[in-house]
Amino acid sequence: MANGFSDLSNFRKKLDIGLIRGSGIAASTLVAKQLERIHEDGIATDGSKIGDYSDKPYFTSSDKFVSTGGIPKDKISKNKKWVQLPEGYKSFRKYSGRQTDFKDLDYSSSLRQAYLYQLTEKGFVTFYAGGESGDEATPINKMRWNESIAKKEIISPSDEEVDLVVNIISDHIFDGFL
Repeated sequence: MANGFSDLSNFRKKLDIGLIRGSGIAASTLVAKQLERIHEDGIATDGSKIGDYSDKPYFTSSDKFVSTGGIPKDKISKNKKWVQLPEGYKSFRKYSGRQTDFKDLDYSSSLRQAYLYQLTEKGFVTFYAGGESGDEATPINKMRWNESIAKKEIISPSDEEVDLVVNIISDHIFDGFL
């Protein structure tokens, strides 16, 4: 007959294994789902569109483009250093070969590549890597700026993403006792 302490110890080991395995899978799944929601679908935490790209007049340096071949000649300055885009940043994206139907926050992929997760003793955390906290160009500061412009939460997990994480962890805990 097993004593209560060994049963409790065995229960604790199974619970810990389920939490560790479940947390790792849940963290990687959460990050993948958030990146898909934000950078592929252009959707904020609440399920609404993040927004649309500006159609207000936009001026930029011609060296921001990989090639100016697709830009109408009347938009490029005579010295070829500047591009005037009366249709706004939306047209900059169009001439750069990017989609313009909705704001996807994915021009250089720097925000997408900097979003990571880390397993801790208490589960996992997601975060943006890179730069000093006082540096305005850090990925987290860029994302906070995007949230302030959109006037909505973007990087917080959606209700569906939270439910997915809970279900993954629960399934791994339950599987440990089968």
